[in-house]
Amino acid sequence: MVTFMTNTNTRQDYSPQKSFRDVTSTAKLFHFKLPVYVTDSVWKDCIDIQNYRDKQIDDLAVLHRLRHVLFMAASTLHGRTEIREHNLRVYRIPNADPGQQRRPEAVDLNLSIHKDEDENSIVTIKFPDE
Repeated sequence: MVTFMTNTNTRQDYSPQKSFRDVTSTAKLFHFKLPVYVTDSVWKDCIDIQNYRDKQIDDLAVLHRLRHVLFMAASTLHGRTEIREHNLRVYRIPNADPGQQRRPEAVDLNLSIHKDEDENSIVTIKFPDE
């Protein structure tokens, strides 16, 4: 997990406590050349699967959800490397009690290419209100 500090030279407004997950190794499968991070809130809502009633969670299912988000992000960027923001829509199945009917729901995310505190280009996936 990586924590970014606010820098006046970045285009993003990160709070000092905001946490990000480094998903760069998986993002390379989708030809990302820059480091890729997702916020903890995106991870919990769109990628992670909640453990209900101490049942074993299939790590492969979590990886599949991560790959879906990264595939949609790669499709959105389609070779763009300039510093800018892009809207991204993914479909995720909400975490719920396994006995409940679950259908995919559209979720809007924000994908941005920007500079970190060391002036290196990175990709961040977050909710629009973060």
